[in-house]
Amino acid sequence: MTAWAKWPTEPRVAPLTSAGSWPYAVPPVARIPTLLLASFVVACGDEPASRTPAPSADREASAALVAKGEAALREADATGDTERLASAIETLERAVAADGASVLARQRLGLALLRADRTDEALPHLERATSLDPEIPEAQAVYGAALYALGDLEPAARAFRKAIDGGVQAPETLHTYAQCLEQLGETERAIEAYRRTLDVRPSYTASYLRLAQLYERMGDATSSEAALSQFYEWTSVETALRSARERARNAPNDVVPAVEVAGRELDVGAFDAALTWSRRALALDPVNFDAHYIAGIAARRLGALDEARAYLEGASQASPNDARPLLELASLSAAHGDRAAARETLERARARGASPFASGLVLRDLGDAEGAIAAFDEHVTLEPDHLDARLAKAGLLYERGRLADAAAVYEEVLALDPSHQGARSSLAFLREQLGGQGR
Repeated sequence: MTAWAKWPTEPRVAPLTSAGSWPYAVPPVARIPTLLLASFVVACGDEPASRTPAPSADREASAALVAKGEAALREADATGDTERLASAIETLERAVAADGASVLARQRLGLALLRADRTDEALPHLERATSLDPEIPEAQAVYGAALYALGDLEPAARAFRKAIDGGVQAPETLHTYAQCLEQLGETERAIEAYRRTLDVRPSYTASYLRLAQLYERMGDATSSEAALSQFYEWTSVETALRSARERARNAPNDVVPAVEVAGRELDVGAFDAALTWSRRALALDPVNFDAHYIAGIAARRLGALDEARAYLEGASQASPNDARPLLELASLSAAHGDRAAARETLERARARGASPFASGLVLRDLGDAEGAIAAFDEHVTLEPDHLDARLAKAGLLYERGRLADAAAVYEEVLALDPSHQGARSSLAFLREQLGGQGR
């Protein structure tokens, strides 16, 4: 088979658009993966105090315009609306005009221009932003994207490294950094960066394809086929998402396609877009359960906890017999140390028929490892083929130092699904820890 016949066309990756992981040790597969915030349009905080400020009125006007431009850019990202993108650029240009020393205004304008494939215009703004304050990681990430688009690989890699070291975890940044490394001939580091991209967003199809090709070049046919299989699986998911978006654009007053898009955006980890489409759906149907529920999960992943709580409570009211919103609320309370509220909400969820597996996840969040393990065992009794309950149990056993017991659970997973790469790699890791003695 020729190379062009085997390999599909690589998905086009925008320089920076919006934030089950690839298993290579026990910890990544020990828990059901929680998708991290992937949207790049995040707040950078106040302007640096070290620079000479513009007159306060100009700074205030610029900040207001940046907020307006960001909102338009988020909308454009979620909907693909080119008019909204043009509006965002025009607004952010006005923000820069109001305060030319604003790092945030120049960074956001550079990002919007990159979205519009106007890289040459973006670069001067990004260079200025990074010269005003080289320590802002988000500005370094956008600057790296511009340099990469212009083929300036080594400076791009340095900018990406600064951004990642500073905490940027947007999958677009990680993937493009991996591409930089690959083109610079640093294959092992590129593979590590592609895998890190997939830890952040497991649906990032371009990283699966690059991994498949790199593994094949290295002679690792098993890993190559596994990555290619994931590529095709997630490509089908993204194809369905594009179709749903088209239906929603063709029926702007119909809540059903808006909710479908929100749910599919959530599935691929595009939390900003999921929240945007959920809000659209709620504007059409203020008591829609699915829209409230999706918005609650997306807001929580974005760190908007009060908003998440409000949406989840709205979902619970919209469907008084559904346990899912209460489980999310219980988990939210557990994550913030309110154990009493978490347990009370969990009991309400159980009264609504919450599964032992879902209850076990909340108990795990509460730090009740033994209670969680018992709940996972109960679920396996009810559903003997349930893999996630076993994987969650194995993770807890590993964390508690019960390595042999964890290995036994991974063996159970492989007995049910011999192709499960996460369980296989985790079992190999544990056997190494146990000194290679069978289990």
